[in-house]
Amino acid sequence: MKLFPLALIVVILSAAVLLPERAMAEVVTITERASYTIDFPINLHKVDPAFSRNAQVLDSLRAALDAVRADSLVSLEGISVEGYASPDGRVSFNLALAQRRTDALAAWLVDECGVPSAQVRRRQSAIAWADFRTAVSESGLPQADRILRICSAGSDDSQADVSRRMSRLKTLDGGRVWRTLARDIFPGLRRSVSVLVTVRRELPEPVVEETISEPSVEPEKTDENIVELPPPCTGRT
Repeated sequence: MKLFPLALIVVILSAAVLLPERAMAEVVTITERASYTIDFPINLHKVDPAFSRNAQVLDSLRAALDAVRADSLVSLEGISVEGYASPDGRVSFNLALAQRRTDALAAWLVDECGVPSAQVRRRQSAIAWADFRTAVSESGLPQADRILRICSAGSDDSQADVSRRMSRLKTLDGGRVWRTLARDIFPGLRRSVSVLVTVRRELPEPVVEETISEPSVEPEKTDENIVELPPPCTGRT
């Protein structure tokens, strides 16, 4: 079963290569993307290296930032952090939780990785209803169609509509559907950190090899070069 981020934190890391004095036409922008996953316990926002696989992932993120600093041709332009929370709960609480997770990761980047706070941009957080619907549609659950109809009714931003969705989901099939979502869908949707690295690289100038033509040397005329032809045939014997 494929799980999608319900508490999603998106980190966009931008860098530009510092080039020698060349014409800008010789520079091309290459965009590289890598994904990192940070796990959060339910209803919590602290970036905890001891939780789940966070230690390994945070080390990888730190190493990526160190690599940018170590490259004399690359300068860090900024990091953008965006957080999401799961839809199972009150809208106001989930939005606040997503923002706290965003703020926690931004603080970790500043305090633990030494990124200047001015270079960390915090985007508005949201509730990942779209990712939840995608996860359900790809889950193979017998009640997937009914779940999607319920979760598509009304507005994702309306507390009243969300409350009605939650009430219907919790009672669907005697509560078995909700227990399945809580066990198989929600845990995997409270995480994910995506990193976008942008660098500028110099296009190498084509190298044109100079061809040196050697003068042609005519062969010397010797007896070996002379071929005697037979006398012309006159028809007489």
